[in-house]
Amino acid sequence: MKSVSRKWLWPINAVIFNICRFIPFRNKRIWLFGAHAGNKYDDNAKFFFEYVNTKVTYNIRPIWLSNNKETIDQIKKIGYEVYPFSSLKGIWFSLHAGVALYTHSIYDLGMIPLISGAKIVALWHGVGFKKIYNAKYQGHKLFLKKFIDRIFSRTYRNITIATSHFTLEQWQNYFNINPEDIYITGQPRNDVFKNKKTRQEILRKLNINTEKKIILFMPTYRSVKQGKDAIEKIVLNLYNNHEIQETLNDGNYLLLVKLHPLTPNIKLPRKPNFTVLNYETIECNQELLCVADILITDYSSCFVDYSLLHRPIIFYNPDHNEYLKHSGANDIIFEKISKHCRATNLKELISLIKKPSDSISSMTNKIFEDPSIKDSCYSENVYKTIVRSLNIKS
Repeated sequence: MKSVSRKWLWPINAVIFNICRFIPFRNKRIWLFGAHAGNKYDDNAKFFFEYVNTKVTYNIRPIWLSNNKETIDQIKKIGYEVYPFSSLKGIWFSLHAGVALYTHSIYDLGMIPLISGAKIVALWHGVGFKKIYNAKYQGHKLFLKKFIDRIFSRTYRNITIATSHFTLEQWQNYFNINPEDIYITGQPRNDVFKNKKTRQEILRKLNINTEKKIILFMPTYRSVKQGKDAIEKIVLNLYNNHEIQETLNDGNYLLLVKLHPLTPNIKLPRKPNFTVLNYETIECNQELLCVADILITDYSSCFVDYSLLHRPIIFYNPDHNEYLKHSGANDIIFEKISKHCRATNLKELISLIKKPSDSISSMTNKIFEDPSIKDSCYSENVYKTIVRSLNIKS
């Protein structure tokens, strides 16, 4: 549902959400999951949902809610419990669940979510450097936003997960929450970096059969003001440039381009060293990161996740000035990291590809990965955090 529709629902949600706080019969062993406003089975919620289904021995009942038939069918096929938002069972479990987990907002669990009174957990959809929510407001506008959020907020939460003290402070400022309600656990989706799926197994899903080294290019979304073809111009420049093609051949590289889901698909014939992936064929971004020997991005926070693999990262910003003009200034932490391995033109990009460095990964991990969770199971950390907060006994 579009944001304008959600605005019309705000008064209804403000009333119902606050009434639901007083529901006395919630069961702390029923856990609801949702993601992407109910449209996808993805992200931190997906990976934690599967962890609870397969690894947890306590009597926890994980249930996914969605409004998307394909998503519901996908989860049913796997064999997990799932219901539509507005079905009788969906409503019943929304009113009875003791825990509710989301990635983007509480609208992941329905446009009129009935989850107030449950322990609401914000798994979120990544950590990074972009200024969001409260960080975009100042003065009286910030005061007004905080006042409105006290009545009803789509990012309401009782527990927030973080990856470091830096991200803990980010969430505290962005969402006006108590630091005691933020827990450094790591992101469940990044447990995939520790699993045993083979490179060929992941590439086979993408219909790619290659022994070449993989360079993954993941550019972020460009606003409409920059033009619908802003990313297409960048990709075409790479695709048609003779020197880039030579560099890929000389290094035995295959360049995979994975676009942001809001960016229109770019249909280009595959070359032996260049492929633009159809977004709909990609089941898991994290698995895609797993097979990449080098990551090229621009402003996407995917590099924070990828840094956990300790591999080379390159920032390619050929439209830097135009992007900043329409998107606003980047957080100082991004500038601090990216300046060490940034290309603004093809000549600089070629030079960095020829001499890849993992220095960006090391810098990023020092900021975004707390030593206390290094090499741990992030899903297990989240699970233990929730169980302790509810005082659940085996």
